[in-house]
Amino acid sequence: MRRMLATVAVALALAALTSGVVVALNYEGEDFCQDAPAWPNGSYLGQMHPYHSDFYRSYAEYRGWDPCRTWADDQRNSAVRGLAALGYTVVEPGAASPMPAPPPPATSPPREAALNYEGEDFCRHAPAWPNGTYLGQMHPYHADFYRGYAEHRGWDPCTTWAVDQRQSAIRGLRELGYAVGEPAVAPPAPAPTALTRLTTNSATDADPAWSPDGRRLAFISTRDGNQEIYVMNADGTGQTRLTADDGVDAFPAWSPDGRRLAFDSNRYGDRDVFVMNADGSEAEILTLDLGEDTDPVWSPDGRRLAFTSDRYRDRDIFVMNADGSGVEIVTLDLANDLFPAWSPDGRRIAFTSDRDGNWEIYVINVDGSGVTRLTANESLDAYPAWSPDGRRLAFTSTRDGNAEIYVMNADGSGQTRLTVNDGLDAGAAWSPDGRRLAFTSDRDGNDEIYVIPVAATG
Repeated sequence: MRRMLATVAVALALAALTSGVVVALNYEGEDFCQDAPAWPNGSYLGQMHPYHSDFYRSYAEYRGWDPCRTWADDQRNSAVRGLAALGYTVVEPGAASPMPAPPPPATSPPREAALNYEGEDFCRHAPAWPNGTYLGQMHPYHADFYRGYAEHRGWDPCTTWAVDQRQSAIRGLRELGYAVGEPAVAPPAPAPTALTRLTTNSATDADPAWSPDGRRLAFISTRDGNQEIYVMNADGTGQTRLTADDGVDAFPAWSPDGRRLAFDSNRYGDRDVFVMNADGSEAEILTLDLGEDTDPVWSPDGRRLAFTSDRYRDRDIFVMNADGSGVEIVTLDLANDLFPAWSPDGRRIAFTSDRDGNWEIYVINVDGSGVTRLTANESLDAYPAWSPDGRRLAFTSTRDGNAEIYVMNADGSGQTRLTVNDGLDAGAAWSPDGRRLAFTSDRDGNDEIYVIPVAATG
């Protein structure tokens, strides 16, 4: 049936081309634009949400336009402008020169960015086309498909959706006679070659966390007399205080869209998990119980948080929705499990545990199954951190007589020491490009934040 529908859609598209009808997207379901053809090549670019179709009906009726043709024009023009904003050269049929790229947005979205979805619970954090134009909403049935398909393939559903949208737009525009050229690829920036110190003061600076765009680092500091959360540029400039309260704030963690920070604090007594905007405003508590809730980390899709809690006596790993609801326990044993780190594919959580009599690093599926031990030695191994590609883990170990930063493969093999000095190095965090690690060290007599290339030692 689906193949038959696709064949009919292609035939309709070709007929529309010959008749001069504007073609863009196909919508299946309900009663809006069912006869509107797909892109001429039969590729598929989303379904319209009922709220959006209501807008097109009323708006086109008000202006005296055909709603399906209006929608198709908007979709095609948004694709043209959006691709131009992503760096693609787009030449309209019959034109001699490319369309000028629209002004850059205030914030740069990831290269995979394509469409924006608002409503329900799918890909809310996926940005619109970089120029802010809007290309449809995803129908719930289509969202269910992307969740299931991406999960089956081990991919992030929002990124998969965005890439599909962009590629469909490219192919569809080319079929309509547009010339679409790939964006120019800038040469990669030179890899850092040396250890860099980012903070310098007489207080404690620790717990660095990279922003998703790699431009900033959140961290904790006691420089103003109390442990608060700060942010700075990736080169150490622009150090700014975000929190100001009488409690102790710790373990900042950026949301995947870079708009919020999770952290733990004892400002209301027991330690609890909080979230706030990236500028420090609108802090709200997510956990409120008699236990200690600490070490929050986001899931890759931004929909959940993992954290440590002793609400059931021993410390265990829990997950909850990003609004604090739906709390579930992941580890349940008589040992202590802490410092969760969510894998980039969203399937596993690395953590530190003393369940075998010594502090080692383990991984577990998010549903609590498949516990695997990755390290095995008589010293402390702790603070796991996944590389952005999910292939490696950085961690802290005292196996060589001093706390240093190590890196290993995701299966526990290839454990390699990265830092070598007489100070204590701990709490590594990967940069989004996977080329650097930020960490805390007292090598110069005080806890400060440093950055080191992953391929270097220092």
